[in-house]
Amino acid sequence: MGIINPSILIVFWSLGYLDLNIYTMIQLSGYEVLTNIHYPVSFAGDTVNLYSIVHFIEYGVLSFIKQVKFFHVLCISTVWEIIELFIGSEWARESWGNKIMDIVFNILGFCLFRKVFQQKNI
Repeated sequence: MGIINPSILIVFWSLGYLDLNIYTMIQLSGYEVLTNIHYPVSFAGDTVNLYSIVHFIEYGVLSFIKQVKFFHVLCISTVWEIIELFIGSEWARESWGNKIMDIVFNILGFCLFRKVFQQKNI
């Protein structure tokens, strides 16, 4: 049996032709891996690493987009860290402390870049 295209399921479901919950739709479409949550094994393991610098710089760069506000940064950061719980790759395996620090570095990068470069009218 082949994999059912998830967009077809969503269209039929939205039109009321299918009585499926989202979990069943994910299973039928062959994306069962998205339903597995990979909880961190520790709280404080490797809380700050090289990726912390990447988070700081990328959200610093994001601060140059005038439409992006602090609220957006907080939402994007939090949602991304939640999404990482569902990613099966090894790079997404990190401690709870690292997830929190990633959000902190995102906020610090955004706020610091915005503060420093806004004063110079860039």
